[in-house]
Amino acid sequence: MMSFHVCGKVLESNIQIPELPSANQLKPDLTFYFSPAITAQQEFDWFQQWSFPNGEKWLSFAKTEGGYLLRFTALADFQISADGKKIYCFSGTDIPPETIRHLLLDQVVPLILSHQGHIVFHASCVVLSNGLAVAFLGESGMGKSTLTAYLTAQGAALVTDDCCLLEERKGRLWVVPSYPGLRLWPENISGIFSSEVELAVVAHYTGKKRVLFNRGNLRFCATPVPLHRVYTLSYPENSEAQEISIATIGPREAFIEVLKHSFHLDITSRQKLIDSTTKLSHLAARDIVRQLSYPRDFFLLPNVHAALLADVQK
Repeated sequence: MMSFHVCGKVLESNIQIPELPSANQLKPDLTFYFSPAITAQQEFDWFQQWSFPNGEKWLSFAKTEGGYLLRFTALADFQISADGKKIYCFSGTDIPPETIRHLLLDQVVPLILSHQGHIVFHASCVVLSNGLAVAFLGESGMGKSTLTAYLTAQGAALVTDDCCLLEERKGRLWVVPSYPGLRLWPENISGIFSSEVELAVVAHYTGKKRVLFNRGNLRFCATPVPLHRVYTLSYPENSEAQEISIATIGPREAFIEVLKHSFHLDITSRQKLIDSTTKLSHLAARDIVRQLSYPRDFFLLPNVHAALLADVQK
């Protein structure tokens, strides 16, 4: 077995996970077992299903006698113990290992950590050049990773791409780094980074590439940092406008934003939902959530950067 760091936890695995830094066989918080075999396609009572925009199901959730089953359609089954500490993955030999690792790191681990009581967002986070950490919330395709990549190309340090885990310490919220990688479309990589960057395959079913950090001039923040701002991304109301705006939003709207971008493994557990919404309501009341509106235009990213630096100083 091998040990790795991810999201502040030690993950023990029976397969190599090159995306993660080694943990030198410390006592594991999570244990992952991979088996190249397909589980029996029995019927389950799915309590939640995620679908692509075309309606095709891609992830189904079910309860089992020992915990939970996450079925990624035609890719892999992940069986999770009730406490989330043990993860068993079964998949056919035709599914590449990088795809299994992507599902584990970018979907399964965030869901498990949320189930264990952590606040976990679908959000990117960087430490800006002035030392302040900011996170970006938004639907898929809103440009979280593109904006994050641009900021890192300007000297910001990556904290996480899409799995933003928060911890409260002495009254402050801290962001826990996930792992030193960021997923981008190839055309965005060439448009953002002025020099060559080291890339890896994300999964066989997507053209996105993983930009590897702590290589060259790209910086990764490997230790938790205080969270200064959360920006929820939106488009300008006028589609032809070139304006960049940052607006304060009230606690109620902030709560809605952080709730809809949170990971939740078991939406049928009343107590889990109560605990999660209580923590999210406290976060929303901190007055750190802002709405960032700007057109998705590469040429405007320097102006967005300047607007962010001005806003965090207020």
